[in-house]
Amino acid sequence: MPYAFLSHESACEVLREKGASGRRWPTEGRLLPIWGDCVAGQRQMKTLEQSVDFETLGVVTRPIDVIVPTSGYRTRGKYIRTHVWSSAIPAGSMMWVHPNVLVSGPEFTLLQMAHAHNMHWPQYEVVAKKIVEENEMLRRYGYEGKAKGEKPLLWEPVRSLVMLVRQAMEFLGTYRFGKSGEEAKSDQPQLMTLESGRDFAKGVHKRRASTQLLRALDLALENSASPRETDLSLMLTLPVELGGYGLTRPVLNKRIDAPVDWYELMGERHIKPDLLWEDCHVIVEYYGHKAHRALGQSKTDRDIMRANMLRAMGYRVLEVTHGVVSTAARMDFFVNQAATLLGQRVPEANEDARTVRRHLYEELFSVEWEAS
Repeated sequence: MPYAFLSHESACEVLREKGASGRRWPTEGRLLPIWGDCVAGQRQMKTLEQSVDFETLGVVTRPIDVIVPTSGYRTRGKYIRTHVWSSAIPAGSMMWVHPNVLVSGPEFTLLQMAHAHNMHWPQYEVVAKKIVEENEMLRRYGYEGKAKGEKPLLWEPVRSLVMLVRQAMEFLGTYRFGKSGEEAKSDQPQLMTLESGRDFAKGVHKRRASTQLLRALDLALENSASPRETDLSLMLTLPVELGGYGLTRPVLNKRIDAPVDWYELMGERHIKPDLLWEDCHVIVEYYGHKAHRALGQSKTDRDIMRANMLRAMGYRVLEVTHGVVSTAARMDFFVNQAATLLGQRVPEANEDARTVRRHLYEELFSVEWEAS
């Protein structure tokens, strides 16, 4: 029976379920097998699914992403979506998860995503349709000019990079996105490090993909403990041209030892603040609204005690909930508060940068960028 080489989104699903500790393949760089040993068609995958429980491996989305050696195998249907990878598979970049299934490791998965450069066409089509409708409306009212629509592709190159950074931060962090409708899992082991990612990118010969991956890793932060920490830190620290506010980068979840005579009250010997700017003694704590509603008042009380203790230790603490950053005006207000404590000025954003910022906010926070 041929082997399936899982990649892209399917690889992410397996890594979230199984981690990255499986037996590695290949022992040295080599090409994918061509003659019959590589699952590359709908019928082959349908047959393989009769003997492999992909849901147990974590794969719940169809079609399943696999890499294939040549464009002659390119196909997309109900069971399989192929991605051509004609160059050598780097040594140790895939893992065995079943006698007939290998999955790309975190570094190789990110490289595949960097190589894809897929345009987000559904969003482009919505914007283009809106511009056409506005032009038709203007003509009906006798206006001969054209509607001032935003540049439909302004956001797309940024989105490709930001989503790569976001995925990298999950692999670099201690959480895993859950299956559809499920909350993210916390307290998970890191799947990779910035060092391992950079070493991998520098060792492959796909120049554009490795350059894109290295750029993403330069923008990513290690040790994020939740998707919301990732999204907030990206919004704060990404360069202005990528939609962020351009603040200096914090460290995430770095341990701070509690005073001995206090930790008995807290029940913790040390605290790991969400975002910490060590030089300025500034901390941002994000309180996820869903998690807090589920855990109730005791969780809220504990977080307040923790923030108060950090302040007593000399840190300046900003506390954030979803509501605090739920509109454009509120986000701007919060960022300016943070910048003031950090002794920084938020860089100016031109019209294009403000457009990209709106898209970034809507992408990360799944909320329309509304003024209030």
